Amino acid sequence: MAVIEIGHYCLVLACAIALFQSGGIFPQKFSANIIIKACRVHFLLLSLSFLSLIYAYVVSDFSVVNVVNNSHTDKPLLYKITGAWGNHEGSMLLWALILSLFGFLMSHFTFTHTQIQSRAIAIQGAIGFLVLLFITITSSPFERVFPPLDNGQDLNPLLQDIGLAIHPPLLYGGYVGFSAVFSIALSCLLSGTMGRQEGKIIHHWCRVAWIFLTMGIGLGMWWAYYELGWGGFWFWDPVENASLMPWLAGTALLHSAIIVTKRGILKHWVILLSIFTFSTSLLGTFIVRSGIITSVHSFASSPERGIFILGITVICVGFALISYCLYGYKLRDDDNSYHLFSKEGALILNNYLLSGILLIVLTGTLYPPFLESLTGQKISVGAPYFNSSIAPLFYILVVLMPISGFVAWKKGYISHSIKPLTLSILFIGFLLLGIILFKLPKDSIIPLLCAFWIIIGSITEIILRSGGNIRKILEIFSCEMPKFSAHIGLGLVIIGITGITVLGQQKSFVVDKNQTISLANHDFQMINEKIFSKDNYKVEQITIQDTTMGEKYFPERRFYPTRQQTTTEADIHLFWNTDVYVTSGGITEDNKRHINIRIHPYAGFLWGGILCAIIGGLCGLFYQRKNN
Repeated sequence: MAVIEIGHYCLVLACAIALFQSGGIFPQKFSANIIIKACRVHFLLLSLSFLSLIYAYVVSDFSVVNVVNNSHTDKPLLYKITGAWGNHEGSMLLWALILSLFGFLMSHFTFTHTQIQSRAIAIQGAIGFLVLLFITITSSPFERVFPPLDNGQDLNPLLQDIGLAIHPPLLYGGYVGFSAVFSIALSCLLSGTMGRQEGKIIHHWCRVAWIFLTMGIGLGMWWAYYELGWGGFWFWDPVENASLMPWLAGTALLHSAIIVTKRGILKHWVILLSIFTFSTSLLGTFIVRSGIITSVHSFASSPERGIFILGITVICVGFALISYCLYGYKLRDDDNSYHLFSKEGALILNNYLLSGILLIVLTGTLYPPFLESLTGQKISVGAPYFNSSIAPLFYILVVLMPISGFVAWKKGYISHSIKPLTLSILFIGFLLLGIILFKLPKDSIIPLLCAFWIIIGSITEIILRSGGNIRKILEIFSCEMPKFSAHIGLGLVIIGITGITVLGQQKSFVVDKNQTISLANHDFQMINEKIFSKDNYKVEQITIQDTTMGEKYFPERRFYPTRQQTTTEADIHLFWNTDVYVTSGGITEDNKRHINIRIHPYAGFLWGGILCAIIGGLCGLFYQRKNN
C-alpha cells in the first residue's frame, strides 16, 4: 500500500475517532479513561497522516495534486518539507494536527476534576471532527492525479523563506491553542463548577496559546519587514488583522484569568472571553480561506469552503453561547466586594480598552467585504482609520498600565500611588526636555513619552516594592517576570515602531557604478554587480559599500523560472541603535540601477520588545509549574 494511501486512511479514521471522542461531552455515557485513550489515538492517526504528506513532498510524488501545485524537483529540501503546509489543504491538516496535539497534552495535564478534563478533551474531539469533516469533504491533501506529472509548479517564491516556513506552525499554535481554553471553559460551564484552580488551568493554557501567537505574529512581522522589500512590518492587511484579533482577546483573557485565580470572581466574564477568543480564531480562519479578501498571506480558496468554515464557527460559538444561557447561573463568584480603584478595577478597565480596540479592528476588517457583498460598492479601510481610531484607547491603556502596579487588591488608596507616580513624572519631564533639545519630530513625542512611561513605571515599581534591596529586586522580578517583561517589552516595541515610522529616513536613487550617494550621514557607493544561479532561481546581486561605516550590502533580485516571478531580497545590517536597509530595483535604459536605502533608528527595539514579552511568558510557564 502506498504511503499516500496510508495518510488518507489515517485521516478518515481520525475523523471517525474524533466523533467517538466527542461523545465524552456526555460523561454518563462514556468513561474518562476511554475518552483519553481515544484522544491519544486521534493524535497518533493525524501524526501519521501528516507525516505521509511530508513524505510525498520529500520524494516529489507528483501523482499527488497537492505536491504538483506546491513543489518542484529543484526546490531545496527544507522548502519541500515546509511546502506541505504552504497551501490551503496542507495547512488545514496541520491545523487539525495541532488541535489534536493540544487534546493529547491536556490528557497528560493534572486537573482538579476528572470530569472537567474528560469533557474538555471531548469538546476538543468535537471541534476536531468538524475540522476533519471539512478537510475530508472539501480539502483533502491526498487527492491524486493520473497519469503522474513529471514535475510540479513550485511553491510561491514569497513563501520560500525560513521565517515564513516556521511562521504558520507557531501561528496555529496560538489560533488552535485557544481551543484548549475554549474547551476547558465550556467544560467548567457544563459541569457547573469553576474554582480558583480551574482559573489557574485556564490561565496556563491561555498563556501557552498567547506565547505561540505572539511568536507567530512577531515572526510574520519580521518576514514582512525583510522579505517584501518595502521596509514595513505591519500593513493593517485583513489577514494580519485576523491574527491580531485573537491576540487582543487572548491578552484580555490572560488578565481576567488572574482575577479568578486571586479572588475567585469574574467567572462569567472569563467564560465569555474564552468563547470570544476562540471565535476570533475561527473567524481568522474564515477570513484567510473564504476568498472574501485578497492578500499575499491568504489562501486562494472557494466561497463554498468559506461557508463550511463559517458553519463550523456558528456551531462552536452557538453551542457555547446557548450552554452559557442554560448553565451560566450555576457559576457564582466567591466574593464580589471590590472598589473601582483596586487591582480588580484596573484589570477590568484593561479588558474594556482591549475589547474596544478589538471592536475597531473587527469593524475595519469585516465592513469592506460585507458592504461589497450587499451593495457591490468597493471601499478600502487602511492605516489612517486604524491608527486614528485605536490611538486614543491605546494611549489610555498605556497611561494606566504603570498605575495598576501600585494599586492593591480589593481596595486601593490613591495616596499610595502619589510617590511612585511623582518619581515617574519627574523622569518623563527630563525625557521631554531631552526630546525638545534634540529637536525630534513632533509626531514622535507622544509615543516616546508613552514608551518611557511604561518602562520607567515598571522599574520604579520594582525599586519601591523592594526598598532598593538588590536581593528583593531580583526576588520580585523573578516572581512577576511575565508582567514586567511584557510591559517593558511593550515599551520597547513602541520605541521601535516610532523609530521606523516617524524617525526613519528613506530615499530612492538611480545610480551608476562607483557613484557616491548620501543619506542620513551615510555615504554609499555601488561597486559591483553579478548574476548567478542558485537552487531553483536566478540571482541578480549588487554590492553596495557604506564608505562611512565600512559595511558592505548585497541586496538581490531573484527570478523563479517555474513561477515566472521576481522577488526583491533586502540586505539589512542591524546596529544597536539603527537599521540600514538596502534594496535593489531594475535597470534603466541607460544601464543605471534603481536602489532604495532606508535608515531606521531604534528598529531593533521592536524585535527586542517582542522577544522580551515572549521570554517573560515562557518564564511564567516554568514559574507556574514550579509552584503547582
